[in-house]
Amino acid sequence: MATPTANPATAAGYRAFSWKTAFTFTVGLGFVAATLLQLEPLNGPWYWKWAWRDLGLLRTALCLSTGLIPLTYALIRTEEPSWGERPWKPIALFTLANLLFQAGSILAEAQSFRFLKLVIASPTATSYYQDAGGITGLGSWLASYPSLELGLHSSTHPPGPIVFCWIFRSVFGDHYGAYAAGIAIALLSSLGVAVSYRFSALWTTDRRSRLAVPALYAMVPGFIVFYPEFDQVYAVVSMLLILSWAGAIEGKGEYWILTGFLLFLATFFTYSLLTLGSFLLYLGLRAARLGRENGGAIPVVAKAAGFSLLSCVLFYLALYVTTGFNPLLTFERSLTNQKRFAELLNRPYGTCVVFDLYDFFLAAGILALPLLLSFLKHGGSDRDLRSKEDFRLAMAGVITVVIVDVSGLLRAETARVWLFLQPLVLVPVARELAGHRLVPRSILMALQWLILVVLKARMTFVQP
Repeated sequence: MATPTANPATAAGYRAFSWKTAFTFTVGLGFVAATLLQLEPLNGPWYWKWAWRDLGLLRTALCLSTGLIPLTYALIRTEEPSWGERPWKPIALFTLANLLFQAGSILAEAQSFRFLKLVIASPTATSYYQDAGGITGLGSWLASYPSLELGLHSSTHPPGPIVFCWIFRSVFGDHYGAYAAGIAIALLSSLGVAVSYRFSALWTTDRRSRLAVPALYAMVPGFIVFYPEFDQVYAVVSMLLILSWAGAIEGKGEYWILTGFLLFLATFFTYSLLTLGSFLLYLGLRAARLGRENGGAIPVVAKAAGFSLLSCVLFYLALYVTTGFNPLLTFERSLTNQKRFAELLNRPYGTCVVFDLYDFFLAAGILALPLLLSFLKHGGSDRDLRSKEDFRLAMAGVITVVIVDVSGLLRAETARVWLFLQPLVLVPVARELAGHRLVPRSILMALQWLILVVLKARMTFVQP
């Protein structure tokens, strides 16, 4: 699916510390200063705020410093051609860095490692682990799921998160099961670092540009400060779903089944990923257009869609036959509860349209916004640096985020709720970052880490 594109860093001879780099740096540094001063409404509008706090800037920085060791080492070594030819080495170090950042995020809390259990077992932060305690028989529980009295978050979700917690609660017991579930979430979330490298192949085949993606992914604040929430893992599923669909529309039959399974898995945990439909549609239309231009068979795309959906239905049918779980009633219940909560919370559409986008880029680390705008500007004007297909794909990702925003389907808390959309903008953002020379690029990466530290120290993103 990837269209070979020139390495922006090579084609431009690396952009020096230009006014665009200076602007990005100024935006980031200004945000750090404003956050330290706790200026409103950086932490959100009146109807939803990430409460101000002070964990201690130095203490937080120390807790989040261990991840810098493998990250920095990998970034230095990737400048060597030999490492670029063996991407698994830096990817492994980037993944380790992300795990260490997640662990540091927990240790920075006042309760230290106990904070992990408090969040997992909390009836308000998640409610999944608590509801898992009510399962006496998984089959009968799934059959009655649409009519069960569940906690706040559980009542608007399919049963996947509760089943996940039930597995660890059953194996390790009530106490240690919470820790085990939290550790498993960290490990699953960190897989996103490796998957993001493969995901970037949809944009470019240049290894150096692609390695910038997992490097940045490892330090995205949203994937760290919200740990141990499930939303971090949903980003991994969204990338896998998109990658599988990309293979399916190339006529690879095995990907039809895989896409159906991933769609089944996604909707068994959350319905939010259904909003990826516009991006998947774009990939299908692009494949149909390119297939027509190259004399290929356009019906392959329709066949891929049909068999993928059929596979998903068959997986749900198998679950229904074996347990009695009714996905349609569950989906109806989720929509009803979501509508009821939306009316109670009174989150105004007009304000959400603006602040939801801000919250999304807050989770990305703010620097993503000026870097994305710079990428789109170059992509729209400089065809020597980026191909038309590259630019169109980036635009499709941005438009997908905008569609979700304008639709109002997932309002407020978007720093967390929209984490599964982050990969769509992180790839072009990372590629723009890769186009800078080593020194300014290193400075911006250091600033990204500082933003992570400040956000963790000054704002409350997860409350047991």
